[in-house]
Amino acid sequence: MLMVASCIAMAVGLSSASLLGRFYFVNGGSRRWVYTWIESAGWPVLLPPLGISYYIKKNFCLRMALKQAFTPRLCLIYAAMGCLTALDNLLYSMGLSYLPVSTNSLVCSSQLAFNAVFAYIIVGQKLSPYVINSIVVISAGTVILGVSTENDRPAGTSHREYVVGVLVTIFASAIYALMLPLLQLIYTKGFSKEKSSFIIVLEVQIAISSVAATFSLLGMAVHGDFHAIREEALFFHSGVASYILTLVFSAIGWQAYFLGASGIIFLSSSLMSCVFMTAMIPILPILAVIFFHDNFSALKGIAMLLSIWGFLSYIYDGYISYKAERKAILDHTT
Repeated sequence: MLMVASCIAMAVGLSSASLLGRFYFVNGGSRRWVYTWIESAGWPVLLPPLGISYYIKKNFCLRMALKQAFTPRLCLIYAAMGCLTALDNLLYSMGLSYLPVSTNSLVCSSQLAFNAVFAYIIVGQKLSPYVINSIVVISAGTVILGVSTENDRPAGTSHREYVVGVLVTIFASAIYALMLPLLQLIYTKGFSKEKSSFIIVLEVQIAISSVAATFSLLGMAVHGDFHAIREEALFFHSGVASYILTLVFSAIGWQAYFLGASGIIFLSSSLMSCVFMTAMIPILPILAVIFFHDNFSALKGIAMLLSIWGFLSYIYDGYISYKAERKAILDHTT
């Protein structure tokens, strides 16, 4: 049940947050540090679920729970992960401001290739021929998107801005792919198995998101965004109410996405979380065409097919590994 809920939260959160983020930039929003903050600012919505989880847990002691979740060592890790998250959010915001949602989502599929490499280094994930094939074809799709600027550039976006958008989105995907196995290490090494429960997912996300939000507030202060927000809201194409609702629901959507992704990591692995996100690649471009009338060129279609090919190759590798492990268990028992 928790796995199903995590998958739904990830799918709904990513779709809604990505579309609302592009809506913000298309309708006159231009403060990238503001949207960077929005990507982490929704963490207070996790406090009621955490409080309810504390309340219904048997033999629960708040002092012991906080002592376990916020040791000095873990607090340093949360701080580092929070700063890394803020950087990732900033790069993603820059990419989303320059690229159509369809292109942005396809470029983000490169995180599957990055995840394979980082998972190999950090948690010992094997690189089989199918995984290497996945890395190659997804990278090829990203290169195609990087050179197909003429038919895909949004109005008012220069060639340079488009290329910058692709590059920063690739860097954001690499950072996010690095964070997934690191988060898996936090769950497996930072907490004892006896006291491990889904509450940990909420505690860790609140800690990391609060640090990222604080870091983003500093960026907003340096760039004078606190004074610019009011003017931006007044001149937002869809009105002040739409401006506020866009940012509020974006914040909620991002928290739902991160909670779903973290939940899948906790219940399964960082690889599974990344694979499920990549499985949504065909959905986001379709939604972008419906809501923003994004141009869906032939080259973009080829990039999507390559991304799906890489995803299926990754899935097939998992299937082969599962069959081999099952056969080994059966041979051992007989």
